[in-house]
Amino acid sequence: MLIGEKVKENIEKIFAKKLKYPVTIAFKGKGDSISNKTEQVLRELVSLNPKLEFEHNLDLDCIEPPCFSIYPTAEEDLGIRYMGEINGGEIQTIIDTIVMVSTKNHKISPRIEELVKQVDKDIEIKVFTTSSCGFCAPAIKIAYSFALVNSFIKTVVIDSYTFPHIAMKYNVVTVPKIVINNKVEFFGAKEDNEFFGYILQALEA
Repeated sequence: MLIGEKVKENIEKIFAKKLKYPVTIAFKGKGDSISNKTEQVLRELVSLNPKLEFEHNLDLDCIEPPCFSIYPTAEEDLGIRYMGEINGGEIQTIIDTIVMVSTKNHKISPRIEELVKQVDKDIEIKVFTTSSCGFCAPAIKIAYSFALVNSFIKTVVIDSYTFPHIAMKYNVVTVPKIVINNKVEFFGAKEDNEFFGYILQALEA
């Protein structure tokens, strides 16, 4: 057991109160210790509510395992990805994402939502994070919200400690670092309108 009993009780209450539609967590590992630990944490989360389902998906499209996707069980993959180990603050972020996917209550304003829906070209948002990052959660929630709203947008959260070679490739010196279509990048948590402005820059680049 990796999640403490007291924490589990709190998560169970959150899920019981907030989950609306069934959610599937599709996982792809590579048999190493980080993959095994990540899978165990996900299975423990799924065990806390009958609306949650865990599945192995060796065909899951991701840059590198271990990674997982969170999507509504009865619908298509939303393009929401998380790569790496789940430590500290990431557990709360994953819980919030599960609730967001289940309820479809995203974290962007109605005005920005309408603009996001108009995007008709592929967008990939990479969000580099670490377990000690205090500003990562807001950035992740907005980035995942974009993917939830528009199927052209895929968001990949990458734990820099699990994948230092990828973090080095993208010159990650502080987090959160956001890279859009490998063309536009910025640091820090931004409001949804400013974040969307960077997406527009990537579309025009």
